[in-house]
Amino acid sequence: MHFFVVSDIHGMYKQFEEILSYWDKKSILVILGDLIDRGKQSYEVVRKVMDLQKQYGDQVINLKGNHEDLFLKFIENPALEYGIYFRNGGLATLKSFINDFDVKVLSKHMDTLKMQYSQEIEFIKSGLSYYQIGQLLFTHAGFESNLDNWQDTSPSEYIWIRDHYQYPNKTNFINVFGHTPTYHIHGVDDIWESPCHTYIGIDGACAYGGQLNALLISVEGEILQQFVVDNGGTERKEKLKLLLELNPKPTFESVLQNIQQKINGTDQEMGKYFGFHERQWRYLLEGKIVPRKEFYSIVYNTFSETLTEEEKSLLIHELNDSGKVWSVEDIEKLLFGDEK
Repeated sequence: MHFFVVSDIHGMYKQFEEILSYWDKKSILVILGDLIDRGKQSYEVVRKVMDLQKQYGDQVINLKGNHEDLFLKFIENPALEYGIYFRNGGLATLKSFINDFDVKVLSKHMDTLKMQYSQEIEFIKSGLSYYQIGQLLFTHAGFESNLDNWQDTSPSEYIWIRDHYQYPNKTNFINVFGHTPTYHIHGVDDIWESPCHTYIGIDGACAYGGQLNALLISVEGEILQQFVVDNGGTERKEKLKLLLELNPKPTFESVLQNIQQKINGTDQEMGKYFGFHERQWRYLLEGKIVPRKEFYSIVYNTFSETLTEEEKSLLIHELNDSGKVWSVEDIEKLLFGDEK
């Protein structure tokens, strides 16, 4: 038994169609979540997977990703959740469902979404937390690998966890996961396999100008073939290679990472400095929250003794040049450029 695995499509329908051309229709198709957000054709991607499940039945396995989770929370409470959802590419999804989507008439569009697209919403809800078979454990993000029983992993961690692959795998399974772009793991967008062969990361950051990866793997965990649809990843490889060689200037996120390493602080402890829950700290660390002016001040005043002169200069510059308030129009321009 073989499995054709793809993850983190993020509304990139053209690339999804192309990667599917490598699927032999005999192996089981496993999609590891994040069908939606960021790309402009999330609706088309969702419909494609729905149609594949209808045509091939149990031969198509669909997992839920953190972006499906964000979408469902937004559907349930749009007034509360729209900020974090829009910052994570949700506006692109809503525009793919409703062409004239306008946040100024949010309640009207929400009624339309729930009435006209109830099947798609139910399909998104139906995504699995994980899929385990033979020697394989498929997840969107990972699992709590430090637990004696991996099935004690909380539902949110299957779709949100980071860095689990840095810890020993206590299961007898090979974990195939997406969510964390592989260039964060080994500096390129290619599929990554841990030296112990118990973790395989496949998210090639297609929506960020990387590549859409697919993997053909046996039920015993042997990688049989790898497939790539380039979305700028070849050019990015050269740029990433240069960045690694040139010792790049620090970013705010890299400053935060260095501080956490130096003081050996947990995510929960670091979040307290900003009045954050630990997950919000991870959002800030991963660039998912636009830093407010006071964040730079907190870091400078609290951790001044641990900062290099270059890091101090960065923070002072940001203190003098930040504080932008992001409007819906700003977010739209960030996502779509000048296209409206």
